[in-house]
Amino acid sequence: MPNIKIYVDQGLPEDAQLGVREALVPLREIICRALKVESAACQLAILPAYGMADQPVNVEVAILPKPDRTRPVLSDLAEKIQKSIADAVNRPVAVRLSVLDPATYISLK
Repeated sequence: MPNIKIYVDQGLPEDAQLGVREALVPLREIICRALKVESAACQLAILPAYGMADQPVNVEVAILPKPDRTRPVLSDLAEKIQKSIADAVNRPVAVRLSVLDPATYISLK
């Protein structure tokens, strides 16, 4: 159930914005492989944002815990996500990965 939000500043050049859109499929493959989930389980979204020019592109990842999703595994995944998006936009990328509390998490689909 990985939920990935990529905040893309509308001030970025069009080629950088296009790069993020083109990176979605390979990014989903990276995430599915690392977390051992089917592609249908992933929710990826590009959210237009208006921020300051000196801020990095921001990626937020929310997942549910599993025993094999250790800190090293998730840190490695965050680095792969960061590299994938940074290669697409040619600028700094910040990744924030949160593990949700399954006792309080509710999802209706």
